[in-house]
Amino acid sequence: MIFFSLIINGFEATMNNGLIIQSMYHMEGNTPVISIFGRLENSETFLVKITTFKPYFFIRVQDLENATQLASFESESTDLKTLDGHQVVRINFLNPGAVPDIRNHFFKNGIECFEADIRFLSSRMFP
Repeated sequence: MIFFSLIINGFEATMNNGLIIQSMYHMEGNTPVISIFGRLENSETFLVKITTFKPYFFIRVQDLENATQLASFESESTDLKTLDGHQVVRINFLNPGAVPDIRNHFFKNGIECFEADIRFLSSRMFP
């Protein structure tokens, strides 16, 4: 079993340690809502809803202008680089379900995407 202390946006929640049983997301309007279900050490159940986490992946900074003509997204500067030394920018999306289509559209137009194959909930939320 993996136990945790819940920390969201740098603030530790006032709760006992617990075990995550299941996580899922759904859309409420244009906002992805992540629901985390679990059980605390004292056997009580919990549900945490997170509305601030957005799906994202990275592209090279040099591809940003072309990418903005192909899809709608917010971009965010990073200090990260590709393995071959190119600076990357983080691009955030509203809908996790749209990410594979946008990634494929970028690929067909010569834009390489990084970490675009990582599922929204798995590795990003629970490393």
